[in-house]
Amino acid sequence: MPAEVYMDAVSQVTNIPAVFKDWPEARRATQLPDNRYGSYFLDVFERSNRLVICDREENVTISQALHFINGPDAAAKVANPDGRLAQWLGSGMTDSQVLEEIFLATLARRPDSREKDRLLTRIGSAANRKEVFEDVLWAVLSSKEFVFNH
Repeated sequence: MPAEVYMDAVSQVTNIPAVFKDWPEARRATQLPDNRYGSYFLDVFERSNRLVICDREENVTISQALHFINGPDAAAKVANPDGRLAQWLGSGMTDSQVLEEIFLATLARRPDSREKDRLLTRIGSAANRKEVFEDVLWAVLSSKEFVFNH
């Protein structure tokens, strides 16, 4: 997925919009007027330099993987107390229902029985429900299925 679309997809799933200091009217990365806007996230995920129509590689780079693992962008959105995950966890939904919402919001499908069983076992044995669901959401957002198919 192009860098701008990936940034917007993470914002949409978490319900925490990107903030563009120099472009307050832009609510999505795809609304930025040009490719000169300074954004480390967009640079790492190889935004288009707009010199040719199709100038993107479909390979994941080490910089991209490390940024998603260690970078503040996705982690802050996933853990945001005003985000979608916090709303689900505060709504009284069961672990199974929250897990299904994560999959529907990110992959547009429900977890299959194997995924659901494995994840619910780990979720049920975790000491901190919020942290384990943040980890699950982060893992799905960084999965090949999300990045390359959605």
